[in-house]
Amino acid sequence: MRRRTVLTAAALGAVGSLIGLPACSVFNSPSAAPTPSPAMPPGPDAVPDALSDQHLWPGGSHVRSTVTAVREHFLTGAVQATEATAYVQGMCPVVVDLNGPTTWGVLLDDDGRWTTRQVVPDSKAGPGERDPDDNQPTTMLVAGPAVIDYTHAYTVVAALAGVPYNQEYYSQPDDACPVSLLKVDLADGSLDAVTTVSESWPASAIRHLCLSFTQDRAGLLLTGAPDTDEGSFRKETYAHIGLRLSTEDLSVELDSHDLLRGRGYDMVSPCGQAVVGKTEFGREWLLVCLEDGTLIRPSEDAYPHLVRDGWFYYQQERSLRAQELGSKEAITVTDMDIQTSNGSYWPEIYSDQPEIIQIGRSSASGIEALRVLRPGQTTPTVSWNGEDKVPDGACVCGDVLYAWYQEDASGHLRVEMISLSEGEEGDALGTCETGEMTVTVDDSPVVTAWGVAVGDRFYAATQWLDGVPQQPTGTASPGPASPQASSSPTG
Repeated sequence: MRRRTVLTAAALGAVGSLIGLPACSVFNSPSAAPTPSPAMPPGPDAVPDALSDQHLWPGGSHVRSTVTAVREHFLTGAVQATEATAYVQGMCPVVVDLNGPTTWGVLLDDDGRWTTRQVVPDSKAGPGERDPDDNQPTTMLVAGPAVIDYTHAYTVVAALAGVPYNQEYYSQPDDACPVSLLKVDLADGSLDAVTTVSESWPASAIRHLCLSFTQDRAGLLLTGAPDTDEGSFRKETYAHIGLRLSTEDLSVELDSHDLLRGRGYDMVSPCGQAVVGKTEFGREWLLVCLEDGTLIRPSEDAYPHLVRDGWFYYQQERSLRAQELGSKEAITVTDMDIQTSNGSYWPEIYSDQPEIIQIGRSSASGIEALRVLRPGQTTPTVSWNGEDKVPDGACVCGDVLYAWYQEDASGHLRVEMISLSEGEEGDALGTCETGEMTVTVDDSPVVTAWGVAVGDRFYAATQWLDGVPQQPTGTASPGPASPQASSSPTG
């Protein structure tokens, strides 16, 4: 593989220039049936170097789906399902055990309360099987961001009534609705806790919320604002969400409104695992770190970008700076200079990947480039210019960078594997075999030891670096889950 050269430092762009990478939404579905349960990886840190070219989940052809979080052999998202035909596009939020696979849908019971039950992904659940004139208003079940730990999935959901059945699922209306956070048991799909995180929030803004764990994973951090356009904040000073909640019972432990109230800030915007209060003309900033409630007042020439995994990233004098929140020590990060086009700064598919990855156009040279930055580093681990073709997507699993290239319009892929421990001079580890997989890559696949989430599908790993596939023994998926007892929203 030819070497890429490092770009010189330049000023960052808007908040979107420090990003997690967004999920894919376009998929060329194979017609073959999905494979059975995936082979068990040699260990939790195994690195796949071959993938099945038939998706394991959601299964079948042309089933619409989204993926919002992945960890080991579990994922969250939304899917068309037989049991969800009453809802817009036949879609419902889901939690999935890929070792089966078993899909638990998040639905409403007869009293309008959240409940879970096993569902069957099915393309016939959508409008294709309905009379084209049957577009009566119904309820849209919205799947927001999610995170997954060893025992539970935590997912943001909402139900918006009065939506035409054929409404495009990926373009939620601006109408407001209550938003809930659910705790779902990974063992049997049961609903262990529910809380309301907003009584009234635009449905279209739910996907822009940022959900993550505290560093000790005992808490959840949720931030967001109705619109990423700062001008929209002027009318409603506190139209934002900034919460730390307990993973035990989803009780609220910290609310940024309490820390900002009465301080005279006209605008509030999310900043990853923090929120930023700003005066009307941006002359004064106050950063509220939700991890522990720390307040940081940046200097006038500092522009906040992102708080993530114990680091506060900000622009100062045309340089990117990073402050470690514990020690308060700051470093200058060079060469993170990419202007992104999607406006996102937080991953739409959440995983345990700590790296910040940029793919886009360099503000210094104007050419396409890629950057991979690990927390605490002063320069990117990998920094590629556009002399060679820049990947269409990238992700990290362990110490390996997967660089995804779209080979042709039909969606065929080439996936290169590069060791990150060797940095810019790292060795190419070869090509990850993808067979006849056809999928459109849009920045952000997520690879785990079990496989890859890409194009809102999951493809099982079939081979690993320095490892031999092992078939599961005694790890059968749980049987069909009975409808769970409903839980009343609280908060």
